[in-house]
Amino acid sequence: MIALGDNPIHAAGLGAFDIQGCPLPGMDYTPSGQDRFLRAALPCIERMWQPSLERANLPYQPVELVMVTSQITNPCGSMGPDRTAMYCDGTIYWTPEHYAREQGAANPNHPGKYLGQLAHEYGHHVQWLSGILRATGQAQYDKGGWDTPEGLDINRRKELQATCFGGMTLAPLSHGAVPSDVISVALMDAGNRGDYPQYPTRDHGAPERNAAWVNHGFKTNETSACNTWLASAADVS
Repeated sequence: MIALGDNPIHAAGLGAFDIQGCPLPGMDYTPSGQDRFLRAALPCIERMWQPSLERANLPYQPVELVMVTSQITNPCGSMGPDRTAMYCDGTIYWTPEHYAREQGAANPNHPGKYLGQLAHEYGHHVQWLSGILRATGQAQYDKGGWDTPEGLDINRRKELQATCFGGMTLAPLSHGAVPSDVISVALMDAGNRGDYPQYPTRDHGAPERNAAWVNHGFKTNETSACNTWLASAADVS
């Protein structure tokens, strides 16, 4: 059985490795501009994570990126361009129109928001490569479904771990590879996402929990510190 709390990805000494720079293009918020920006960032992220996966004797393969501009169906279900990004079986399905549209006068567009969300989705790729996503699905099935109280707790642990891994992804980039304001906005944006009180489904964790986990991953850069599967219920609420 594939492990959750005692998965090999949680071994001590595994973190995202420093790289010597990440040349990102100037940000253009059109779908094609987002595509260029994200495809420039992904090779940097791959170079940081591949050594850790290999040290843990886990399989490695680069993530795929698909821009979703119309209704599609993938192995995980259907999605349209109006929803948030989806990770499924080795692929990030990105919805550029949604991310460009969610910004406003009080929440201006910034490259950091796109880098932070990409880092979170790559966190799901680490979970997929390590077998955690498959184990999560099985655990939710065993508890009666993802939308049961126990299934939602499992889902929050999965999402908050991806957020923590996202913080780890940002850590090496903060050493001069990417401008500091891009990193700070990425961290801030990650901490503003999650389950607000008016949301009907508590499946991603409260914003304050997302803020805590993304900053924890950023400060420690240790996969063992992102082991949400052993965290208290309060820490994944």
